[in-house]
Amino acid sequence: MGFYTDESGGSSSRRRAKSDQPGGERQPADGRGLQNDSFGLRVVHTLFLLALAAGYVCAVFNLVAKYGPLDGSDSILPTPADVTARFAGNINFTRLAAAIDGSMRAHAFEMTADERRIFEQERKANPAFEVKEMNIPRSIRQSRPLDARFKRLQDLSLDVRDDLAAGVAPSDDRKHRFDDLKPAIAERCTAGCHEKDAEEPPPAAGLFLDQWDAFARLCRPDTGMSWQQILELSHFHLIGIATMLILICALFRQTMMNAGIKNLVMALSFLMLLCDIAGWFLVKATGWDLVSFFVMLAGLTQTGCLTVMIGYPILEMWLRRRPQPAPGAAPAAPK
Repeated sequence: MGFYTDESGGSSSRRRAKSDQPGGERQPADGRGLQNDSFGLRVVHTLFLLALAAGYVCAVFNLVAKYGPLDGSDSILPTPADVTARFAGNINFTRLAAAIDGSMRAHAFEMTADERRIFEQERKANPAFEVKEMNIPRSIRQSRPLDARFKRLQDLSLDVRDDLAAGVAPSDDRKHRFDDLKPAIAERCTAGCHEKDAEEPPPAAGLFLDQWDAFARLCRPDTGMSWQQILELSHFHLIGIATMLILICALFRQTMMNAGIKNLVMALSFLMLLCDIAGWFLVKATGWDLVSFFVMLAGLTQTGCLTVMIGYPILEMWLRRRPQPAPGAAPAAPK
């Protein structure tokens, strides 16, 4: 007989195989435990996860600053209406009004008295001096209330939109109001962003907002992102985030967490990514705030999955006790 059977009916060879595991304990079938890695490897893994977490946190704050004011409200936090305005547009806004509350808000904010004094001094010394050159972080400028002159510019663009929709030419009163706002436009909008050689993408580059014809072209209803822009944004997110997720899953898979929970979290993170991206196209097609709500829900769920997949491995690497070898057993080789 190749092996003998003990009184309990079990194979001695099988009993020895079970005890050969480090510490004399059976390891889970799908995770070896990250606490068993060498100190150097744990440091590298931890720094990698922290770098990814920092990048994701920066992305979240960028979304809050970028999407928060899109619906025209004073709320800083994004709402479903903000997401709808981003992808499907806002029929209550024009392209210019949406831009003033969005990408231009960091240039059209209300200055304090001291900031105004410093800005005017710099402009006298250098007429090309721009608001973004001031020592005010963009996030702060983005969260400030609008300058009253740009609020009036928004209102004017809505009035011109109504004229164009009714098929009538804007009245001279509209043009006089525009002339009154030219100093604000010249101060904040024509330097850097709207010059012919500006680095800003169209339609900003070469678009002189202090000219009536250019201003009138931006008074059409805001239609949000184009299908081509959504496709471009989608392929970057799908490739980039999917690559990040698979790298995180490779580490998370090795933890000692329950296998079923691990598989659920990993699968859910990829599923929510697909739901999030697909939701952009549905929002564009329908313009429904309800769809935008589910887009936000998918993003929040994915954030929760990433928190677990990044936080749990770090905690296991540094807080979970490493198994001690059984008396007389040879120490396990470092990984």
